[in-house]
Parts: sequence; structure tokens; C-alpha cells
Amino acid sequence: MVLLFLFPLLLGAVPFSLLARAGILPPDAARRDYHAGIATLATGSCLSGILAIYGTASPYLRLYWIVGLVLLLSGMVRFLLSRRHRRTN
Repeated sequence: MVLLFLFPLLLGAVPFSLLARAGILPPDAARRDYHAGIATLATGSCLSGILAIYGTASPYLRLYWIVGLVLLLSGMVRFLLSRRHRRTN
């Protein structure tokens, strides 16, 4: 939970600032999936920290990491497919 800010910073602010400098705007669907993945990873990290402080664990915490990574990958794939589609047209 101490490093909770790293998910939005490293996965959100840094890549999108680099894309903005390059003048690239990802499509809405790709951004929604990617941002949902970041939010899911941050929520899982926060919940993991809360449960660690409380002194317990949950087998469901793995789902946050899996779903978060799937959403991140979905956003990246949608972005790459949209870039490929623009180049071919």
C-alpha cells in the first residue's frame, strides 16, 4: 500500500504524457480498458495492504491482478489494432 501511487504514475501518467508529446490520441475504447486496468491494479494493491494491516489474507486478491493485467493488455491491443487500421486506410 506504500507504493500504491506507482500504478497510476508509471502506467498512466508516464505513457500518456509520452503519447501526448508524440501527438497520438488512443481511441476511447482502448483508453477505457487501459484506465480500468490501472484502477483495478491500484484497488487490488490497496485492498492487499488493508488486509495485510488487518492481519488476514484472501485468495480473491489474485483476481485483481489477473483482471487488471487482462484489461491493460486489452487496452494495448485495441490501441495497436487502431494504429494498424489507420495505416492501412
